[in-house]
Amino acid sequence: MKYLLISLLAMFIASVDAQITVTNDNLAPAGTTFYNSVDTIVEPSIVPGGPGAGKTWNFMGLSSDYVDTLVFMLPDWTPYPDNFPASNFAVNLVDNDAFAYFLRNDDEFSALGVAGPFQDFDSVSAAISPKEIFMDFPVEYGNSRSESFVVESKFASDTPPADSILYRQTTFKTSFVDAWGSLSLAIGTYDVLRVKENRTVSDSVWAKIFGIWIPVENSQTASLKYKWMTDDVNIGYYLVSMKYDSASQTVGSVEYMSELPVGVDNNAQDAFLVYPNPCSSRINFKFDNDLARRITIFDVHGRMIMDKLQQSPNTSIQLSSFPKGIYFYSIENMVSKKKTTGKFIKN
Repeated sequence: MKYLLISLLAMFIASVDAQITVTNDNLAPAGTTFYNSVDTIVEPSIVPGGPGAGKTWNFMGLSSDYVDTLVFMLPDWTPYPDNFPASNFAVNLVDNDAFAYFLRNDDEFSALGVAGPFQDFDSVSAAISPKEIFMDFPVEYGNSRSESFVVESKFASDTPPADSILYRQTTFKTSFVDAWGSLSLAIGTYDVLRVKENRTVSDSVWAKIFGIWIPVENSQTASLKYKWMTDDVNIGYYLVSMKYDSASQTVGSVEYMSELPVGVDNNAQDAFLVYPNPCSSRINFKFDNDLARRITIFDVHGRMIMDKLQQSPNTSIQLSSFPKGIYFYSIENMVSKKKTTGKFIKN
């Protein structure tokens, strides 16, 4: 009996030790770029599985039909920081030219609003009221949360007789950290927590015609999504997000991290100086040695606009043809193969 109790205790301790906790410190910093592949026709072997402890998920069989790009930012790097003054973090949804604004601290990672082009409109801004909690720190196995929030935006209409359009989306969401274990992708195997997320979304559209708001469209949808996260700081965000139809018990699409994020490894930074910043006609890069480096510059939408291989400790890049705005740079040390990122402003 004594040895049985010792064995059971050892198994319990090992089980507890294998569980992870995700905190604000595990999220990637501003300046990090994520390239997430999306598999739209998923192999039958890729399934979410049941809830519980010590699970194993082998998602090595996922394929890529297209890639979504996300960039973690600070609000001041974006075109719409004044629309969400309470935000201290932002995410650029590069493929949609949209920006989401967040409150990030040791208690929560919460969305406050979104802004960007929408259909035929160049710029639409919508607040999330009260807010949507993406992560409630610390994230641990067994955590659960229910919340509701509204996204609302009003904008001018260019289709007579309506002079204004009001769009309102009401969401009821439940989240439950229902499983933990290990998950394998092509980039590696990670200790993970799984979040089961149910949403019921009601969309409503009104048109203002001759001073009267008239309902135009109403719809409601329900969805289920599973998300896997890790405490590995080299990942810094969700590893996998899976849409699932519980009625037919089939997987929809799966978005997953197919390569390590760029800019997560802060220890990879070379000693260098970028000046002047802001700049007007040129930007200078000064390094402490003459190792070969690749300097790549992206615009605020994530499009690469310059790629240069250099081996001089001093490099000057002509910017006279660049439009005014915010730009991001990536510096890859060709010896260590490590990358660092940053940003500059052209006036």
